[in-house]
Amino acid sequence: PSDTSSIAGNGAVTLHMDKRGVLWIGTNQFGLDSFDPRTEKFSHWRHSETDTNSPAGNWIGTIHEDIVGNIWLGSEQGLDKFGKTTGTVKRFGISFGSGSKSITVITEDARGYLWISDYEGAFTNSIKEANSSHITLPETAYRVSNFRVRATLDKMVRLL
Repeated sequence: PSDTSSIAGNGAVTLHMDKRGVLWIGTNQFGLDSFDPRTEKFSHWRHSETDTNSPAGNWIGTIHEDIVGNIWLGSEQGLDKFGKTTGTVKRFGISFGSGSKSITVITEDARGYLWISDYEGAFTNSIKEANSSHITLPETAYRVSNFRVRATLDKMVRLL
């Protein structure tokens, strides 16, 4: 994790290039990595049971940059908002009605609402405005079949 010349492991799950050109890498067991091409260095963030400013989990399956530049992470343990200026994470405890905590997709509509999904459906919430650190999403809202969640979210966002 301290090696700034390389990604932490071989298991990249998702990639996202932010507006500044930094490459964000979600891994399957090593948390979050980033590569800054200006400095040619990697940075690493791992889940820690004792550090609430670390990612909620080490499997990062989706990364989204919202319209104001916040980096959102979806993991098997929920939803995180990464502070680029502080290098710390705000964890959002999340409960889908099904009991799942896994976030598989994060996207955003034109109004700035984040749409997130687990393996069974898609939900929206004005998460950026939430004062709480825990969000409960209904079991029945926008249920779609598992393999169509990503495509459905992309189409829904284009329509809004």
